[in-house]
Amino acid sequence: MDNTIKQGLLHKSYTRNCRSGCADEQIFTQAPGTFSSLDFPSQLPSFSRCSWIIRAPEGVFISLVFDGFQVASKSNNTEDCIDTVFVDEPIMNVTFAFCGHTPPLIISGSSEVIVRYETTLNVPSLGFLASFNFTGVRGCGVGSRTCAVPYSCVSDSGVLTSPNYPFSYPSSLYCTWFITTSTRTYIEIYFTVFDIPAKTCDRDFVAIKGLSNDPYVKLCNRNAAQLQTLRSHKNRIEIMFSSSHVPSNGNGILPRNYTQWNDNCYKFVTSEENHRWVEAEKACERDDATLVSIITLQEMEFIQYMLTNVWITQVEEIYIGKFVQYPCYRLGIWSLLRQSQLP
Repeated sequence: MDNTIKQGLLHKSYTRNCRSGCADEQIFTQAPGTFSSLDFPSQLPSFSRCSWIIRAPEGVFISLVFDGFQVASKSNNTEDCIDTVFVDEPIMNVTFAFCGHTPPLIISGSSEVIVRYETTLNVPSLGFLASFNFTGVRGCGVGSRTCAVPYSCVSDSGVLTSPNYPFSYPSSLYCTWFITTSTRTYIEIYFTVFDIPAKTCDRDFVAIKGLSNDPYVKLCNRNAAQLQTLRSHKNRIEIMFSSSHVPSNGNGILPRNYTQWNDNCYKFVTSEENHRWVEAEKACERDDATLVSIITLQEMEFIQYMLTNVWITQVEEIYIGKFVQYPCYRLGIWSLLRQSQLP
């Protein structure tokens, strides 16, 4: 007789409906309207995946406001989410992700928005309540809490805001919008809300390049009296917003022909002659600059955007100059970027 006790494992396999904590997917085609996570404010089951679709008529855009928002993040960090609300614009290939603090106002750049709510294993969140409406004005980057890349706004009308509007904007930002309207038109800019507290316009400011009466204007609360209607010289202007110190050439003005991103300024220079790296570096030094060394993916994305949308060129080999404050420093790495490497 075998008295050996045989042990084994009991395996159980199952599938789970990720929509178990959600109502049926809703599609809204009429406005205004409201929607919320199921039984807000209440917790959803783990790994719930809920979605809502808002579709406006063609040529009409969507404004979205979160009236109640209790979606958890780690240590009050709005970029380290436990559970997440995503706002997608498939047509524009744009996605915003939110947790922690209430999201900013969102105004779409297209006629369709998809809102997704995803929970994880431990679900401390109570969900959200949102309202929406249709608008005839296109948003340009409205809904972001930060500035990842410059925004290109090609439209005869639109609206833009500082990041995280109507809440306080973050520090250490530099945002850029390139606005282009139809040919043989000019652009008028109206500030409906303006609150940039600063004793001087060196740290926090809005700057505009391309106005008819002044090629470069910096604005903050100190000189808010200048906030009458501003008119462009042509059908293209550049608007910049800063909440950090701006590298300058001694008088607080952006170096000529440079474009600023974060804490550096960039300039694209073409030449009919073939230059070696040493010659290109010396050319940058004469401009109190140095050849760029790409440090982060975000910097690479910025340069890629500028090369394909602003610094449009057929040149195959490219060096990029990077403006720095005095005293100049020297980067030990240099970057050669080939056009064929761009997607």
